[in-house]
This record gives sequence, structure tokens and C-alpha cells, in this order.
Amino acid sequence: MESEFQHSILVVEGDGQIKKNIASLLKDKPITAAFCDTGEAALEKIKSAARHFSVIISAQSLAGMPGTCFLENAQKTAPDSIRFLMAGYSEMETLINAINQSAIHRFFVKPFENQDFLKAIGAALRLYTAILEHERLFKLAKKQNTRLFDLNCELMEATKTYNMSIQSLDSEIKGINDDIEALTAGKPDTGDSILKKMTDYIRVSDGVDPEKAKALFSSTILTLFDRFDELAHRNGFEMPQIKGDTE
Repeated sequence: MESEFQHSILVVEGDGQIKKNIASLLKDKPITAAFCDTGEAALEKIKSAARHFSVIISAQSLAGMPGTCFLENAQKTAPDSIRFLMAGYSEMETLINAINQSAIHRFFVKPFENQDFLKAIGAALRLYTAILEHERLFKLAKKQNTRLFDLNCELMEATKTYNMSIQSLDSEIKGINDDIEALTAGKPDTGDSILKKMTDYIRVSDGVDPEKAKALFSSTILTLFDRFDELAHRNGFEMPQIKGDTE
């Protein structure tokens, strides 16, 4: 009857000798035993107890409320408790009805054998332990499922944010590609064509205008620098700064 749970037993019996006998059988066991004389008093004890009793044992013949009626009410308040009914041979029909109504798990016919009684108590405590363990595992599984649901929601949100970042980067890359295509879309001049334009610009009647040549050179260099600088900035690079006048 050893268990990690602190078991307790409630015995409802008006016969003082039977209560004394049960108390003697349980005194060396790791079990807390409580005794009541009537079903009404036992129901109050069940309601006020800090924890449900592992096993509830009731005699059928009680003053006032009969044992079957008491156990039916006890089942509503403490449905997991293992319920035993004690009765005489003359009350066999009552025992059968109680079993059929699932009000009790087992019955004893008075007078019962002490060893049979202890074996039944041991089996009842193991059953109650299994019930509590099942409830513990069910609560744990429910808690873990809730946590898994929360983690799944967090993962979905993180995936959504990641996808939005990827889409933003794709848009930026497309914009850079569009800019490059726009800069390179025109048909480039041939070397001879560019040379002719430059020659026509700087030629004067008596030769070459050095001021125009210098201005053309500077303008060309600055234009190329500006375009390369713009491309460099878009791709995370820095062009060196131009210092002083272009010679």
C-alpha cells in the first residue's frame, strides 16, 4: 500500500466494535483513518476535508441515511474516491442494486475476514493512486499542448515577419536592377562618335580652345564619378572624395 500520495480512509459505521477492529487493522499502515457514526456527519466531513479521501467505507445499516444513499451522495462530492459497502447476508439485494448503480466498487459481507479486508484496501489504494496519476498526466499533457500551441503561434508570427523582410529585400533588389537597366538601356556611343563630339566642341578657327578642353575633361570625370558614386551607395560602398580641382 506504499505510494507517493498521502492516503486517507473514511469509515462510516455505527457499531463501535467494528470501528475498533478496523482502526486496529489500519494502525500500522501509512494511512490516515477518520470515523463517523452517520451518513450525514460523513458527508459534512467529506465536504470540509482538505483532500478527498482515497477510500470511503460505509455500513449499510446506519442511523438515519442508509449506506447506499450515503455513498450515492458521496460519489457526487468525491467521484474519484473508492467506495466500499458493508452489509449482512440479509441485505444482499441492496448490495446488488448498489453495484448496478455504480455507487460502490466493492462490498463486504459482515463479518469479514481481516486479511481479505486489508487486501481489498491495498487494491483500492493502488487504484486510487492510478486515478490520481492519470489526472496528473492529463493536466500535464494539457499544459504542454497549450505551450505547444503558443510556440506554434510564435513561430507562425516569426515566419510571417521573416517573409515580409524577404519581400522587402526582393523589392529593393528589383529597384536596383531597374536602375541599372535604366542606366544601361540606351545604345552606347562608339569611340569614334564620342571623339568626334569632343573634337567638334573644343575646336576653334585657329586650333583647340584649352579652356573648353579642360572644362570638357572635368565635366566628363565628374559625371562618371557621380554615376559610380550613386551605384556604390546603393550597394553599400563608399567612393573616395574628390579633393581640389580636377587637373
